[in-house]
Amino acid sequence: MTNYLHIVVTFICVLFLYIHIQFQLSPSEERQIFVIDHPVHIPIEEIFELKQPIIMKLLHAHITNELTKEQVYKEGQNIDIYIYDNSRTNTHAHILSSVSASRALFDTDEEARYYTEKNTENILTLPSTSIIKKINATHNIFTPPLCSKEKTDVLFGSNNVTTIPQHSIMFRNIFTVSTGTVDVRLIHPDDIAKNNITTNSDYTDMTFFTQSGLDLWNNDSSDIIKATVHTGETISIPPYWIYSFRYRENAVIGASSFNSYLTEIATIKHTLLYWATKFTRPSNVIHTSVTEPETDNQDEIKNEQENNEDENEENNEDENEENNEDENEENNEDEPNQVIIDKEDDVSEQQLQNNEIINHEEPRISTNNPYPDVMVPIDE
Repeated sequence: MTNYLHIVVTFICVLFLYIHIQFQLSPSEERQIFVIDHPVHIPIEEIFELKQPIIMKLLHAHITNELTKEQVYKEGQNIDIYIYDNSRTNTHAHILSSVSASRALFDTDEEARYYTEKNTENILTLPSTSIIKKINATHNIFTPPLCSKEKTDVLFGSNNVTTIPQHSIMFRNIFTVSTGTVDVRLIHPDDIAKNNITTNSDYTDMTFFTQSGLDLWNNDSSDIIKATVHTGETISIPPYWIYSFRYRENAVIGASSFNSYLTEIATIKHTLLYWATKFTRPSNVIHTSVTEPETDNQDEIKNEQENNEDENEENNEDENEENNEDENEENNEDEPNQVIIDKEDDVSEQQLQNNEIINHEEPRISTNNPYPDVMVPIDE
């Protein structure tokens, strides 16, 4: 009986996990955006379980209106934020920039290319009295049961900039427009493959952007769902829905994302790949030098080396010649009494007397004479 009880309990546990994991991974079949007219001040779990995009208003709308670009620049003057460029081929590429430099970039961006997001780690350094954190605190009513993770973010950019299409694997994704107006483009998960859309997963930052060149704003496809979120309104985007924003009228978004423990189990594959990438991914080396100038420098270095070698050879030859001359002088000093006379030289009598070579006898010939035709006397 005990063995059967173990089997039944195991079956029930596996069935429970399977049902909840399927719920986490499966999207709804509806392709509509729900709108709630009255302000939300209590949890709306029944509506979230429909897994549809929802546009609503929060009860404390006066707090959300306090978050403007100027307020972000003021509160975040000592932090850095990530800058994305929607024209890059590598959609995951981003740089870390100071808030002051980012402000100058956004104000002078006439091509509407730059925006900021994924600033969770940087926002954590702000004090609890920050307006950004107060905005995210209003999202606590959206916290799911058994919440395991929460991320906060602030999103804004150049005027009329459009963000790179992406999707999230977090269980709930809440975006509150504090100022300005934000246009939204959405694609249902079941329509992604039909429109030949691929997602490039970057497990370094746990981001899921679409391939480069995907434009949801100049596309007449009937699968694209359009919406506009005004100041004080909040939109909830379910996981795996492709979305893209366009910021108008100096729009700023305060965002929060939540995960539950069941979502963590359902997305454990992504979590394992994230940690594997974090510990095994090699560092990237960015080559910023130009090839042609490098070649010129290498040629100059080679020429200098050749010139140095030529100079060294000349110096060695000069040293060898000097050494030979010194050796010859030393040899001459070692044999002071030996005089070598050329045939054409005229030897005076006085010179012969001084060298004691005048003799009535025939002089003997030196066997060491280098000139065999010249007679050299030897001292006896």
